[in-house]
Amino acid sequence: MDSTTEATLISKLESTDLTNIQSLFSSYLHPFTSLLNSQYPNSKSKRPSKTLVDTASHSTTRSLAKQFLPFLNKTLCVIPKRLSESPKISIQSALELFHIYKLCLNCLDSISSQLSCKPYSVHIQRVRLTHCFQAWERYKDAEIEGLSVLESLRGIQSGVSGAKGTKAKGKFVPELNKESVDQDFALLVVEIVVALVKCTSTSQSKEEADYCRVLTLVDEVSPWFRVVDANKNEKMHMVLVTCLSRCAVFLVEELRCFNGRLVHKFCLATFTEHSKSSMKDPMYK
Repeated sequence: MDSTTEATLISKLESTDLTNIQSLFSSYLHPFTSLLNSQYPNSKSKRPSKTLVDTASHSTTRSLAKQFLPFLNKTLCVIPKRLSESPKISIQSALELFHIYKLCLNCLDSISSQLSCKPYSVHIQRVRLTHCFQAWERYKDAEIEGLSVLESLRGIQSGVSGAKGTKAKGKFVPELNKESVDQDFALLVVEIVVALVKCTSTSQSKEEADYCRVLTLVDEVSPWFRVVDANKNEKMHMVLVTCLSRCAVFLVEELRCFNGRLVHKFCLATFTEHSKSSMKDPMYK
């Protein structure tokens, strides 16, 4: 571990001068390149035997975890704070920090097998990235990240840790196993769905597919809301209802841009969720 280099990088990350920050971090984390590439192989060349690959991969992963874990954790603690500063940093600096953010999350994910944590711990960090994307009005990036997390969670829920789940019959949300409910996992699923609905409501998208997806997400996440802690359930559901209401109002205002049946269906779904909520705002009644 090069403690001097790491201290210098963290110091620069916390400073007002973010010049070349992306290239500096990419260079320092270069040892992860082979491991990250092995997760998405695209070469058609002859590969070594699986035993040799697994042995080498395990050894490499263990070594990288020992060397870089503290640095990755520190970096992932600092970046969200920098992205939430007021006044905001420059757009160019933010883009570089987002690149580093995703790189560090991928690196952390690649060594997660060596960590003593729940299989979805890195996903919690990715939800934080989604919120940062939203704060910078990068709604498509937030949606891509959020949907990717849901896909991975389906793999975890189906018993294939770290894998991406099969999207059956157009489903986005993992199936709920009522016999064994992990409260943290349930809350994570709900938080991602609410974040995705918020993206659509804030971006005021004019793509019908976005609102169709929201309807599917709301329907599929309903069982998860029922198993989440009551206090957290109420808080998250109020945000969901607020976002749905904003979407519904926008759809009605821009009725010429949308299919009438979709608008009608969306309004009904919004009223249904509002009826479940403790919100008493007459504006949405």
